[in-house]
Amino acid sequence: MLLISNGLYKILEPKTNKIFRIWVILIVVIGVTCLPITHFHPLVILAIPISILIVLLCLTSGNSQEYELRDRKIYFKKVITFRSGSGGSQLSRSMASNNELEVYYIVSALHAFRFEQTAHEKRNNIGRIYFNGTTKVEADRPLTQYEKSHISLPYSFALYGIENFDRIKETLYDLLPPEKFLQPRTNNDKTE
Repeated sequence: MLLISNGLYKILEPKTNKIFRIWVILIVVIGVTCLPITHFHPLVILAIPISILIVLLCLTSGNSQEYELRDRKIYFKKVITFRSGSGGSQLSRSMASNNELEVYYIVSALHAFRFEQTAHEKRNNIGRIYFNGTTKVEADRPLTQYEKSHISLPYSFALYGIENFDRIKETLYDLLPPEKFLQPRTNNDKTE
């Protein structure tokens, strides 16, 4: 079974939401500061919401993620960036070239499933799935010791913007035993 997370809903992730809020505050402060200087020019007034929209699109576009449920495990790909150069100053490390590695996360021992939807998400049949599990990482080549030590293995997962939410939720209830879910299955979840 394939679960697709819509990239636009990445804004709900706490880390992305925090970055977005910082950018919004920065844009608003700069915009409000520039308004009296430019005598409230209409272009400056329009630049504030346009800049916020551009930041939103930059943070969320192209971030759709596919998750696959097979054999009671969830599989997904992720590209991890490693900074080369371990010695030297902080500046030299930040300017060092990046090495990217495509890894495959395998989450097993799935449990503590929880489903959530806002009113907007219900209208669009989109939702969020939270769960816990044991994570393992594989790559197309053997991982170095440095890579192994710098790849995070999360225990808790949150999938945002899951499309076809009702069907996915029903399928998960059918595939996994009831003790894997924090919420009991309701009559509304069953298809007649």
